[in-house]
Formats: sequence, C-alpha cells, structure tokens
Amino acid sequence: MISLKKLSKQSFIVLIIVLIIYMYPKDIDRSYQGCVYLGPNKKVTTITMHLKGKLYKSQFFNGEQIRGTIEIQGNKYNTDLSKTNSPRFIGSSSFEDNDFIVRLSDDLESIDMTRMGTTSMKIFAPAKNKEDYLIVQKNLHTKKISTLE
Repeated sequence: MISLKKLSKQSFIVLIIVLIIYMYPKDIDRSYQGCVYLGPNKKVTTITMHLKGKLYKSQFFNGEQIRGTIEIQGNKYNTDLSKTNSPRFIGSSSFEDNDFIVRLSDDLESIDMTRMGTTSMKIFAPAKNKEDYLIVQKNLHTKKISTLE
C-alpha cells in the first residue's frame, strides 16, 4: 500500500512537471501581409511583416509575454508585448529612432503598430488596402474605432 508521504511526493513531482511544461516558452514565427499608412493624402503601400519570438506564460497564470522582433522590409524592430486580463497583447517596438505602440490580437492574427512622435504612421495587418484598417481594429477589440483620415 502506498503511504501518504510517498503519494504527496509523487503529486508534488507531477505538479512541478506540469508547471515546467506550462511555462516553457513557445516559439512564434508568423508572417503577415499588411499596409503602411503615412497620413492623409499619402499612398498606402503594402508590405510583408514577420513576427519572430517567444511566448512566455506567467507562473501565476495571470499573463503572457511575447519577446522578439518584427521585421518590416529588412528593418528589425525589437518587440516586447504583454497581456494580462486583456483580449490583446500591448507593448512597444523600436528600431533606431522609430518607436511604436504595438497591439497584437490574442490569436496572433491581427497586428497594429502606431508610430510615436511627430510623424503619423500606422502599420497594420492583415490588410491589402486602407479600408482593411477598420477590420484590423475590430479584430483587436478596440472600443474606439478610428479611421485613417
């Protein structure tokens, strides 16, 4: 017959194994077809974006974090996004003097990057044209949906 002490030890080992599996970072490697919007009266150009990094889960089951890079036309932006009690990841991304606020949907399907500073620039995916921006915002569960005017 198994003693209570031995059963406790086995349960503890199983719990540790489950936590290690849960917390082990998962690779992310996603490509997106998107658009760059530079402001009113400017042409919207299509681009390919590539998100590569790792998804980390909190040991307290209350959040997730993505650390990695977003590559856009040869420029790699370091990215740090986190999610706690929210339907999306929010964070920042930077490359040289370009700093962006980044929102990424929970399912990693939609992404929106807004440049901070004086120049109005938005990068969003998946998209083929300016009208797709509203769909991206809806996928990101934003309460206030703005247009690109």
